[in-house]
Amino acid sequence: MSQVSIASCSDYEPASVHHALVKMLEPLGGIDQFVRPGERILLKPNFVYRVRLRRPAVTHPEVILAMARLVREAGGHPIIGDSPSIHSSQTVAEANGLAPQAAAEDIPIVTLKKVTHETLEVAGRKYRLPVSAEAMECDGIINLPKFKAHRQATLTFSVKNLYGCVPGKRKAARHFKSGGDLDWFSNMLVANATLLNPRLNVVDGIIAMEGEGPVKGDPKPIGAILGGVDPTAVDSVCCRIVGYPPTSLCTINAARRMGIGTWSEDDIDLLGDPLDRFVVDDFKFPDLMPIFFSFPRLVQSTLKSWRQALAPENSTS
Repeated sequence: MSQVSIASCSDYEPASVHHALVKMLEPLGGIDQFVRPGERILLKPNFVYRVRLRRPAVTHPEVILAMARLVREAGGHPIIGDSPSIHSSQTVAEANGLAPQAAAEDIPIVTLKKVTHETLEVAGRKYRLPVSAEAMECDGIINLPKFKAHRQATLTFSVKNLYGCVPGKRKAARHFKSGGDLDWFSNMLVANATLLNPRLNVVDGIIAMEGEGPVKGDPKPIGAILGGVDPTAVDSVCCRIVGYPPTSLCTINAARRMGIGTWSEDDIDLLGDPLDRFVVDDFKFPDLMPIFFSFPRLVQSTLKSWRQALAPENSTS
């Protein structure tokens, strides 16, 4: 049985978030179960884009900071890192308000740029994957996804958030390589998550995003922080909160095909607060669009990244 722990949290006040994280971790063995003294731990948030916090597109700074403090309490060295779609991690952190506090607490924020190619065999198939060398060089990863709707994947939680460990435009190139085959793309996402093998996945579901995610959706209070070792199990529980059949989610269906992780309700041991407390029946799902990026779109996205890198760093709404 995979274990998934849930703790209620109604707001992003530092004390509230800290309490909820400690409460969520307790049935899983506490932070010491996942961090040993002296280890370098990558905290992988969702830093999809440079947005202010009134749009809940990114993992909230207080969730990241609270986890970083817990890692330090366990004797570890936290590093906040991602490879955003357009901007740098620092630019995203400045827009959402994380950067000043991270600097004050001497918590590094890095953009995952260096690439290493790793080969993984899953279910008789070999995957050659470009992933962040910085992520692979850390002693462990704590995955901190945002609970969000997604126009290409319906919903995004733990498994898809780890795709941010693919540096730069290699993410868009994989969309192009997929040829629009969602099964191929989903298999690759699961293989990528399996390769990175996070020690812990903690979903920021305090204020989720519904509608036209992953960037332009609307706030949806869920009031929960969820965590577990198995990203597929965590994602399955998230699906149940919004009434979405877990095996209809492309990444969970891929994991089932590949024999990876746990997705069945009968095989997941729910710990902490009761799941029923968080279930919503009016979550707005997105209008779906293809995962395929055409070659012109790939070039356009690359040019946009260059322009953004050269432009003044003004936050978007």
